[in-house]
Amino acid sequence: MKRQAAILISVAALALAVGLASGCDRPMFIQSDDGQNLPAPSGGPLVARSVKPVADVPLPDGFVAVQPRSKASVANGLRSVDYYYQGRANFTRILDFYRKALAEAGWQAGSEQVQGDSAILRYNKTGETLDLRIMKPDRVATVHVIIAPGQLNTVP
Repeated sequence: MKRQAAILISVAALALAVGLASGCDRPMFIQSDDGQNLPAPSGGPLVARSVKPVADVPLPDGFVAVQPRSKASVANGLRSVDYYYQGRANFTRILDFYRKALAEAGWQAGSEQVQGDSAILRYNKTGETLDLRIMKPDRVATVHVIIAPGQLNTVP
C-alpha cells in the first residue's frame, strides 16, 4: 500500500513537472507573431538598433521585424513599405522613441492621433508619406510602418 502511494505521488509530481515545463500550452517566453523571442524591456529609454530592415525608419533595440507580415518594393523609382515590428516596451517610451528618431532620420512630422495605447503618426519626406501605427493592447507592442509615395498631412 505504501509502495502504491509512493508511485502515485511520483507520477503526479512528474506530470506536474512536465506541465510546468511545457507552460501548459503557453509559451515559456513572450514571442512575436512569427515566434521570435522578445526580450524583457530594459526600463530605460529605447535605443535604435544599428541594423534596421527599413533604412530610414529606426528599429528599437529589443524589437524584431515580423518577416512573414512585412514587405517592401520599389517600382519606377517609388518605394512601397509595409513592415511590422514587435517588442516589449512601455507605450509612452515607444512613442517618445519614434518622435525623436524619425525627426533625426529626416522625416517631417505631419499629424498625430493618440488614443489610449494606440497611436497613428504621419510623417513626410522627399515625396513620401510615412504612417506609423503603434498598438500595445497587451504585453507585446506592434509598430506598423507604411511608406507610400505622396505628401499628405492628415490622418485617415
